[in-house]
Parts: sequence; structure tokens; C-alpha cells
Amino acid sequence: MNVLKIVIVSLFVFKLFAFDLYIPEKYHLKINIKNITIKKYKNIDKINFNNSLALISYNYIPLIFKKNLTIITPLGELKEYILTHKKSLNEIKTIVNPDFASKILLNKINAHYKIVNGDLNSFLKNKIRADAFVANKNIDKGNIYDFPLKLYGIDFNKYFLVSNKKFIKKHYEFIKKLNKIFEKNFDFREDLIYKTLLISSYYLNKPLNFNKILFENYKLVYEKKEESLIVDVTSKWPPFHMLENGHLYGIGIDFWKLIAKKAKLKYKFHLVNSWSDVLKNIKTKKADLTIDTSDTSDREKYALFSKPYVSFPLAIICRNGENFNSINDIKSIALGKNYTAEKLMKKHYPNLNYIETNTTFDALKLVKEKKAQCAVDILPVILWTINKNHFMNLQLAFKTPFDFNVQIMVKKNSPGLVAKINRAIDEITPQEKNQILKRYLNTVIVEKRNINDYTLLEILMGIIIIVLIIVFISRYKFKKIKKEAFYDELTGILNRRGLLDKIKNIKNGSVLFFDIDHFKKINDIYGHEIGDYVLKKMGEILKNTFRNSDIVGRWGGEEFIVILSDTDYENALKLAERLRKIIETYYFKGIKITISVGVSEYKGHLAESLKKADEALYEAKNSGRNNIKGKK
Repeated sequence: MNVLKIVIVSLFVFKLFAFDLYIPEKYHLKINIKNITIKKYKNIDKINFNNSLALISYNYIPLIFKKNLTIITPLGELKEYILTHKKSLNEIKTIVNPDFASKILLNKINAHYKIVNGDLNSFLKNKIRADAFVANKNIDKGNIYDFPLKLYGIDFNKYFLVSNKKFIKKHYEFIKKLNKIFEKNFDFREDLIYKTLLISSYYLNKPLNFNKILFENYKLVYEKKEESLIVDVTSKWPPFHMLENGHLYGIGIDFWKLIAKKAKLKYKFHLVNSWSDVLKNIKTKKADLTIDTSDTSDREKYALFSKPYVSFPLAIICRNGENFNSINDIKSIALGKNYTAEKLMKKHYPNLNYIETNTTFDALKLVKEKKAQCAVDILPVILWTINKNHFMNLQLAFKTPFDFNVQIMVKKNSPGLVAKINRAIDEITPQEKNQILKRYLNTVIVEKRNINDYTLLEILMGIIIIVLIIVFISRYKFKKIKKEAFYDELTGILNRRGLLDKIKNIKNGSVLFFDIDHFKKINDIYGHEIGDYVLKKMGEILKNTFRNSDIVGRWGGEEFIVILSDTDYENALKLAERLRKIIETYYFKGIKITISVGVSEYKGHLAESLKKADEALYEAKNSGRNNIKGKK
């Protein structure tokens, strides 16, 4: 038996009436409310809505229109797939288990299919003659294509609490309270209802009046959502957002104002105390978005992200006199709690000792007071904070090899908003971007004071910072040119030319040659934007999984190579299996990704090793994929 949810609540009602709440026969629901009796139905046509409510599925949407029922509470999200042996939905001739939602799609693109009977197991084993099967889950099987209905715009609510207008009017106050209970205790999805009704009314050729079909209490929720977006920010991350005389300004603030203007978005800034509060409000959907952060695997579970609108490296600042050969030699490093810098550092340097602080200023103060060796944050923030607070005994020790991509984080279930923001970011001109950056990065050096007010030490400090920025920009431009020649732009790892250049330094070892299983299918179903996302994450996984002495690169398309220095064949097989498991369990926005790997020895001749690894990869694919094969 499927369980919707067991909810035990107490709600006072007058004893002058009693009524029934009907639920589907195969589901279980328990609500402890006086005078409500839970009943199960097989045939919904027999329900008397003059004295009852019902919890019905999306399959009964035609009945809602036919009987002029009112939707009190929309619940859940339909997750449905058309599984097929065919590469295109247009090729489907016979299908098992189609329902209302799948028929909307099929009837518009392929009206000549036939319905046959059968179960999923029989379909997968080819025991029934059918081209397709409608299921509530995708299947990871080589010869099966899974087409999610959501990809084609069929993004529906799964359930609805309904009754008729006469019943609702008679018991209006009670229905309002009951609606609140369902909203609180179930998966209340008001964001899907309008799309559900619009598509359904078009398909059924029925007139649609939202004021009549939706319960009044719900309409107020929708109207509120049409108001200004709530944009959460703090005032404690200069020069990205700062507060002066009640006025917010900064790099992030100005970029957001420009983006919102181009996207024609209404918004209100909501000032909170800390970055942790911002994350909490996005997660609980109290805020719609925040304007300058970066995507991490934990945040992707509850938020969506725009494309970057600007990028900077992280800067590691240490006390004068502290000398380190590498970042890994630092014994203690201070940084903002839950900051993106913390996420990036712990991802790339997991073995360092980190000291969490509330702000970047607090982190630098610990360094100044010798309570931490170094501090880290995005470069403009570090330089701004040093200059504005006159930290004179600090030096720029390292710039990280990876960048902080500044993005807009949007609460989950707002893909339309992200699309609008991305289009606006694409419209930002280089002149507009430079104008904002110069406005604040120049003021890292120049303050609004008379030159006579500066001490000699402050002037020298200003000159040093200018020199550091010039040196940084020069080195950055040189490295950028070199990076474009030897590194893959999308994944950030070596390209084929870079691999061939780096391998000259390795005499013995092993080669892992792998590609992503069914990558073309990922592009076909989810689009090239998701395909690029998978490739980008694959590059990050490779960089974080192998040693600095190993070489990782993208050979082309969805093919990748790892050259393991001083690693014998047997250990290479173990490392390949470790990589396979990491990728199989990694969270790729809910999409299951696997790889097939070919392993071979390397003894100074790449062409020979690649030939063997390629043959092993071919064998791995023919063995069902998602496995490892080797050839010495």
C-alpha cells in the first residue's frame, strides 16, 4: 500500500455537520479531525461532492472541468517517463499504461499509436509487443530511452484536494483551516498549478477561469507571488554589498540592478545579519534569490544557479614573514563560515586546518593577531578589506588556481526566473561590466580624503597594492593565453594538446581511458546545457580525485584520459573502479551518470597505450557499460 502521509492534527469544528474525505483506494491517509470520515473510492463518479471532499490525482483533471469542481490545495509534482526502444517519440506505434498526462504529449506529436496491456517487467524483457511504457521512474538500461514528460513542458501537480462550490461556500471557514493543514503537512506545490490547468484546458478544449476553479485562499497566495522578488543580502561583504546611510551599493548590488533592469524584474532587497541567514532563507523559500555566490553540490539540492556574470580567483593573505612553498603547507587558515570560499577551499584542500569566522574582516583580524596564519576570500574582498581597515602587516601569499564564479542563486522550482536572468547576463556588454568593476576596484586604492591626510605608510601601502594588482593582472593575462592553448574551456582540465605536452614528463605508469555512458542520450533528453553541466562536473571530479603528479584531461567529446604516474597495472584497475563508484554516486542534478573505463599500462609510448586502453573501453561498453576492463 502506498502511503501519501500520515498526519495527525486536531481541528475544532462545529458538531452541526459531518462529512467524508475520499482518498484513492490504494493510498493511506489518517487525519484526526472531528466529524471527518476517511473513505476510499474506486469510482469517483459515485462521490457526492455536496457533502464531501476528495483527494484526486492528475488523471481526474477532465472530471474537474466536467463537474466544475474547485481545487482547494494543489499537491506534489508528477514525475513520469515514457520508456521506449525507439529513439524518437514519433516512432512509437504501441504503448502500455498511458494516462492523461502522457496522452497530452503523445496525441500532439504522434496521434496514431495503439494502447496495449502489460506490466513493466514484461515490457523490459520484451515479452509483450509494445514500443513504449509509461512509468513513474526512469530505467538505467542500455537499450531503453527514457523521455521525461517534464522535458516537454508537461510539469503537473500530482494530486488535488477538491470539492464543489456549494460545499465550500457552506463550510468556508473550515475549508480555509483544512487547506492550511494540507499546505503545511504535504508537498504543497502552488508553482505548478497554473501550468497544469493551462495545458489541460487547451488539450480538453475547455474554457478556463482561475477565479472559479481555484479556492479563494489559494488565489491570495498566487497574487502575492506576483509581487516583487525578495532579494536577500548582507551588508558585511564589501565591495560586493555595503550599506551607507540606508543605501545598499557594491559590485553585486550594481550587477543585480543591471540584470534586473534588462530582465524587467521587480524586486525588494531584504537585509539579513549573516550569510548563513541568506542560505537558510533561500532553502526555506522565504527569499527568492541572492545575488553573488557560486554553486556547490550541497546548495544544488535546494537552489538553482544562473550562469556566472563575473569571475575572480581566491586570494590567500598571510602575515609578513610567513613563507610557504605551497598552500598545503599552511597550518591554519581563517575564512567566513558557509562562505563560498570555504566550500571551494575545503573541496580543493580538504586537509587544511580551517578556522570559521563571521566575516572576512574577522578572518583578517585573526591573522593580524597571530591567531591564524592566513585568511582567504575572493580577491576584491580581500584587497578592499585590507585597504579600508589598514592591515599593514599582511601580504598576498597565493592566488588559487581555480576561480570563484559569481552567480545568482535562486530558490528551487524557479527555472523560468533563472532563464530570464541568464538572458539578461548575456546582454551585459563589456563596457557595462568594466564600468561596474572600475567603480569599486579603483576605490580599493583611492579614498575620499585629502592627500595631506595620508601617512607615508598608507601611501606606500597603496603603491604596494597597485603593484600587486598590476602584477596579478599581467600574470593572469599570460596564464589565460597559455590556458586557452592547453586547457579545455568547458571543463577546466587539459585538452588533447595539453595532454600530449604534459605526458613528456612521465616515463612509466598506467592509462585510464573512459567515456560517459549514453552521453548522446543525455543531450537528446535534457538538452546541451545539461550535457555541458555534466562535462564540467566531470572535470571537477577528476581534478579532485587524482594526485598532482597525475595528468587528467579531456580527449574530446565525452572522452577523458587519466595518466597515472608510477602506478602499476593492478593499482590502476583499483583506481579506475574507485573513479567509477565516485561518478555513479555523484549528484548530477538528479540525473544518473555512469562511465565505462579501459585500462592499460604506459611505458613511454602513448599511442600504443591508448590503442590498448581503447580496445579495453570497447569491451567495457559491450559488457553492459558502467564497468572496468583492462588490457596490458
